[in-house]
Amino acid sequence: MPIPHADPKLPPLSRAEAFDDEIDALGLSPSEHVMTFYRAWLDAQGIHSSVTLEACDDGQRVCVAGLCVMHQAPPTAKGFHFVCLEDQWGMINVIISPGLVVRDGKHLHSGRVLLVEGVAQREAEVINVIAQRVGPLGVG
Repeated sequence: MPIPHADPKLPPLSRAEAFDDEIDALGLSPSEHVMTFYRAWLDAQGIHSSVTLEACDDGQRVCVAGLCVMHQAPPTAKGFHFVCLEDQWGMINVIISPGLVVRDGKHLHSGRVLLVEGVAQREAEVINVIAQRVGPLGVG
């Protein structure tokens, strides 16, 4: 005689739990960008997105955050490192001096969400952030 059973009633997954499941299963999330979960906090702190960074002036002090999707240290760059952060709207170019690489370099790994303080540098239509501090995003 079969044992009677009922399917368990589980609560629906939160957006963050569904996101984590997508990352675990696929290695990426086709539904949301990781920065979506931080955006309200970032906005409240005055931290620029890739969109709001475009309105910053050359030489303006800025703070940006994003997922590190690229980190390059070409041998011809005299110790400078180049990082590309991604948020849900676009890319943010970050230039890191050799001294800062020594101090904060342990954070410069692809796949990490980083917070960068620095100065906006505008040349023609390109804007870069010249980093003065790099660290993991600590939301709280």
